[in-house]
Amino acid sequence: MKFSTNTVLAGLSLFHSAHAFFRMPCSQPVVVERSDPIVNPGAVSGHLHTIMGSAGFNFTQDFTQARAGKCTSCKAKQDLSNYWVPHLFYQAQNGSVHRLEQIGGALIYYLQRTDPAKPNEKVTPFPPGFRMLAGDPFVRSYDANSLAQRAVSYVCLDYSGQSPQSPEIPNRNCPNGLRAQIFFPSCWNGQLDSADHKSHMAYPSGMDSGSCPSTHPTRLVSIFYEVIWDTNPWKDMWWKPNGAHPFVLASGDTTGYGHHGDFLNGWDQTALERALTKCTQNSGVIEDCAADLELQSNEDMKDCVNPSKLNENTSGWLPSLPGCNPITSGPERATPVKDGTCGKNVPGILSADQVGFMKKTVPYWDPVGCAADVLNNRLLPKKFTDPAMTIEKCGDSCHNSGFTYAGLQWGVECWCGNNFDESRADLYGSCTQPCAGDATEMCGNGGILSVYKYNANKTTGGSTSSSSSAPPAPSTSASTSTSASTSRSSSVSVPTPSSSSSSSVSVPAPSSSSSSVSVPPSSSSSSASTSSSTSSSTSNSAAPPTNTNTSAPPGWNYRGCYVDVLRPERTLNGSGIYYGVPMTPRACVDHCTRRGFAIAGTEYTGECFCGNKMVGGAIKKPESECNMPCRGDSRVMCGGPARLSVYTKDMRNLKRDEEELEARDTLEEDKMMKKRGSEVVHAKRNVSHAHDHLKYRRSLHGRSRLQV
Repeated sequence: MKFSTNTVLAGLSLFHSAHAFFRMPCSQPVVVERSDPIVNPGAVSGHLHTIMGSAGFNFTQDFTQARAGKCTSCKAKQDLSNYWVPHLFYQAQNGSVHRLEQIGGALIYYLQRTDPAKPNEKVTPFPPGFRMLAGDPFVRSYDANSLAQRAVSYVCLDYSGQSPQSPEIPNRNCPNGLRAQIFFPSCWNGQLDSADHKSHMAYPSGMDSGSCPSTHPTRLVSIFYEVIWDTNPWKDMWWKPNGAHPFVLASGDTTGYGHHGDFLNGWDQTALERALTKCTQNSGVIEDCAADLELQSNEDMKDCVNPSKLNENTSGWLPSLPGCNPITSGPERATPVKDGTCGKNVPGILSADQVGFMKKTVPYWDPVGCAADVLNNRLLPKKFTDPAMTIEKCGDSCHNSGFTYAGLQWGVECWCGNNFDESRADLYGSCTQPCAGDATEMCGNGGILSVYKYNANKTTGGSTSSSSSAPPAPSTSASTSTSASTSRSSSVSVPTPSSSSSSSVSVPAPSSSSSSVSVPPSSSSSSASTSSSTSSSTSNSAAPPTNTNTSAPPGWNYRGCYVDVLRPERTLNGSGIYYGVPMTPRACVDHCTRRGFAIAGTEYTGECFCGNKMVGGAIKKPESECNMPCRGDSRVMCGGPARLSVYTKDMRNLKRDEEELEARDTLEEDKMMKKRGSEVVHAKRNVSHAHDHLKYRRSLHGRSRLQV
């Protein structure tokens, strides 16, 4: 399709300094799945992608659908584009693979690069309907003369030393992550797309700058992706000879030369044009563009998450890469497998009614939405807990106690009430913690409620088809494990969903990356294909210590091991890092109590973080990943690298605990005073005398002023 350059480009073309640019932070993927609406529209794509940007992303997508997204995981609200790249995996010696964690989402550079020889060259915003690819997933060798290959690079981040750049995945550990980079072509021939999704674009003579070829004379704004992969947790599990790295792209590429990226424009055209016209600073800081772009908070960015529409397990240890992607290292070019399946079943694409973080088919209960709870003034006041919580169990408990609203939180908690401001249920993708009793259902998150409302006329749905006007009574098994809010729940933990449920999941779990470093399954085990890495029976250098004591201090509940997302901000971001003391859970919760917070997390043996909710939701991990003994008590675990041992306050005991803490502080002060004895008394007398003398001097000074 040819784009009318005569009628539209006149309004869009702009001239600016070659140095003007801004960086668009995207806090996290909006979804991780095998989808690519550019290369494989309406079908399952060949390999796994991590996708940032608009929640309108779908297997079939155009500009209008991107613009219809309810939110974006990127900073500027007017940018509903989608940006995606292949996922990175660790490959074990037995051939099994495991997804790496992504540190944050991506950083997208918008650069107004022009031809130095043409000082009046104009930079054009992306037009509606525009899309393009960069890179080649099948290349396995490097040609320094290829502009397209020079556009791909990696930086091994080491903030304590040098961070070298290379065209391939480096054979060295990257303590602060491996940054994968790709520069997109910026010279355009006027078409919105082409058969290979690349020919309508060309690189300028210098790859990231220079002159455009005559066949592609229009200069578009340049974009450049940075995505950081957390390779450091795997540093003790390298096994290849000669120190070769153990990582592989989702397309089967161990070299990294086959890195590639996709871009589908979803910008509000007026906003992008205004940004390129007025946001001409050379700082790159997008906040400098706040007058020209509507910027959202990091918390709102993290709330933008889609459930996967594929019934496919891509987390934990897998026997092979998702899809049909034989692992190759070149130097010859890789070739796609003919049938594209490798004998695997291709998962079906689920409809919008089949997926979602709020279940629509619960008998007698309509989904209201996802809401941030107020921990010192609960949105729903009555609490029940059940170590095998499901939405129906919560609904039964609330209805049988005479309540209209039911809310689920932390996977095991049920909160009930008769009054709820439904406008508070305004979160989009934060209710992502699986229910402890059914991993296909979502039961809120840390400090976040999945809220449902009773509907007596909704008598069918899910596994129940009763025609009565009241829901069935709770099962006897549930009644023995469900307790009212007057009982303590410190012993309740959220079980990791069993692997046996993964093959029958109809509502996929959230697409957060999982990067456990537990030992891969034996290649001889038939169950290796679906088991998640929650435990390990084989010891190695990365095995956690056997002591995993995480008992909660009085008045607090231990919640489990969670990811600290680190960038763009910490999962618990209420008061900054607290360290420098012999850290224990008690020391951390005391610190958080003093500052009025209800969630505390210990990390990396000696760090403490506080908050009233877990920003952007919570990603639960196996206990084996919180494997670092506390600096103040080696019998207890205090998180791990980017892992939080999380505790929450029992809000019913808030006043009592604060009074207890104040009394304990007073007692400690009294002990200190007695220990110092007469020295302290003498010091206090000196202070008192000095104070009296000062008052006397002030009185003299006051009299002299009055006399004047």
